Amino acid sequence: VATLASAADRAVVCVQPKGRVAEVGCTLRNLSRNLSITGPVGAVRCSWQQLAGRPRGNTGESLDILLIPLPHELSALSFKSAKGSEKADRWGNFSIAQNWINSAEGVEKLRKMVKSLIEEARKDVETVNAVVFPEYALTFELFSTLMHDVSEATEGSIEFMISGSSDNCEDEHCNCVLTALWEDRLAKMPGENHQNRIRLVSQKKHHRWRLDKSQISTYGLASSLRPNIQWWEEHSIEARELNFFQFRKDAIFASLICEDLARNDPCHEILRSVAPNLVFSLLMDGPQLATRWPARYASTLADDPGCTVLTFTSYGLLERSNQNSEFDDSHSVGLLRDSDGITKEILLPPGKQGILLTLGSEKTEDFTIDGRPTSNASSWHYISQKAIGRSTSADS
Repeated sequence: VATLASAADRAVVCVQPKGRVAEVGCTLRNLSRNLSITGPVGAVRCSWQQLAGRPRGNTGESLDILLIPLPHELSALSFKSAKGSEKADRWGNFSIAQNWINSAEGVEKLRKMVKSLIEEARKDVETVNAVVFPEYALTFELFSTLMHDVSEATEGSIEFMISGSSDNCEDEHCNCVLTALWEDRLAKMPGENHQNRIRLVSQKKHHRWRLDKSQISTYGLASSLRPNIQWWEEHSIEARELNFFQFRKDAIFASLICEDLARNDPCHEILRSVAPNLVFSLLMDGPQLATRWPARYASTLADDPGCTVLTFTSYGLLERSNQNSEFDDSHSVGLLRDSDGITKEILLPPGKQGILLTLGSEKTEDFTIDGRPTSNASSWHYISQKAIGRSTSADS
């Protein structure tokens, strides 16, 4: 649904629900309590994904998220120059080969690891509410398979799963984020049992990754990509879209991929207008530190409109960065920035495979520019983290 205002011309203005009201600045965004302007429809396609049936969690309840920073190991051979780029003198195109899941053995090993991590996590918490992978971690086929593995391992209590992927449901090779949202399907016949339904949505990346000499040095990729030219990610930029997922009564999340977090155009104004209280930014990047660019851009969304932002990268590229960059060795695969300005590093110690991150929520009263209070806003904040699982090298 592109707009809730059927009487308005969608070529002029689109209207969607709203999560929070920013209490800074003086704009149309902080004049309305419950509705946001996102139009016109031709600029960015917005979609509000609302649960059918009852939400699985309530305000005040925690959110237990299993973070799996795939790939745990990343070879320079995973970065490939595209055909025709071998003799480029200014810039070329590159692609990423998902060597960690390019065999039946690798896929089966990953499936066992995910099930094992959920099993271990459930020894510490009652259930796992969400599973999140970073940018380019999976394929659409593997994501679809893991949806059912995760549902079974959590005994149907999972709320959503997010992952970066190398293709989507239309078999297009692209850099996208896949989101699965579990919801109850109401029984159609008397006496029929309720069945769970999975809503699956894909969203393409809005900007290409550009690798320059500095990044090629930092990640140790000169054996695969010539450092004397600039390399652009092979990815088709098409119509931009943003999806907002209402997974609990007053909890809305959205997802971004890497550069989408750093570039204001074309989606940040819409993000600030709809104001989800939770944003996932999936990266293929180095360590997530308060001094680096993801923290800087996450803070802008945390300040206005009040999102809690989680940036999350693969451990494999972090390790390559540790070996070559000017920063001290770090195991921070994630960074959480909340609306109170608190920043927390999410750490994966050597020998571990995943992190159980627990967030807490609380009712929040926002005020419009003319002093009217909101009644449906909430905010998320850090509670705890626990590294779990064994590393691949330890298993072998």
